[in-house]
Amino acid sequence: MSTDTSFSSSQEPQVSQHIHFLQEQHQEEMESVISTLAHITNLSPEQVKPHVDSMLKQLVKENVEQRPFHETATASEWIKAFRVWAANHHHNAPPLSDYALSRESIYSDERL
Repeated sequence: MSTDTSFSSSQEPQVSQHIHFLQEQHQEEMESVISTLAHITNLSPEQVKPHVDSMLKQLVKENVEQRPFHETATASEWIKAFRVWAANHHHNAPPLSDYALSRESIYSDERL
């Protein structure tokens, strides 16, 4: 299992928000886990807490990575992704003719 807890800057707000939410909503459980691990390892809770925080960050990071972009992206991330997508198109393509953009061309199969 990887112990790398680094994550991309686009994931950082989601991971931080999720960790903060979990710590607030499950404060008693977190304290219980920390005290249990401290008891088992004969370490102080202050020594155990960074390890629990690191594990929690890794678990949340993996959860965020599994979610699709459209579920997790912020408005600025959507803008950046759109601009990257648009920049990947050929800019030297010839323009469409007037006929290609005309109503007759678009609706050629509909004869009124």
